[in-house]
Amino acid sequence: MSEPDSFELQQARAAIWELAKFGGQNTQLAMRYVGLFAPINDKLPFDEIYRLLREINGIYLDCSAGDWQKAVQKLLSDKVSGSLKTPLDSHDFLLEALEIVQSFQNTESESTAETAPIVAPSAVAREPPEPFISPSPEQKQARHELNQSMIQKLNCKIFS
Repeated sequence: MSEPDSFELQQARAAIWELAKFGGQNTQLAMRYVGLFAPINDKLPFDEIYRLLREINGIYLDCSAGDWQKAVQKLLSDKVSGSLKTPLDSHDFLLEALEIVQSFQNTESESTAETAPIVAPSAVAREPPEPFISPSPEQKQARHELNQSMIQKLNCKIFS
């Protein structure tokens, strides 16, 4: 394997920096999306990865993280189902998926706004729920015995 030249290293560093801007789950989704551009049985060069990451970072910044995640996940599931042919050569499918996600959410929020009751702010403020307390061994045993008796009754009715 040959040593990468200075330009390749610069492009690799730049691509990693672009990728770091996404953060969290978005980083993995971004790389999986970039993978949709890779030629079958081949790898993308670092300069191409860098270019794609810069482009999709611009798209990512223009929408909500949730919309972007849903759109990318839709494309990835379309690839698995065979309805998306790869390698991709543009971001048109991502932009189309984003439009679908955003229009669906706009429609959903409009219908929620039309049917949602108006609630006074004082009615919304509530005390936090009580902390969960694990059942005692006696309670667990009583629940187990009750479950067993119910199973026996059901078995008798089923088989009689």
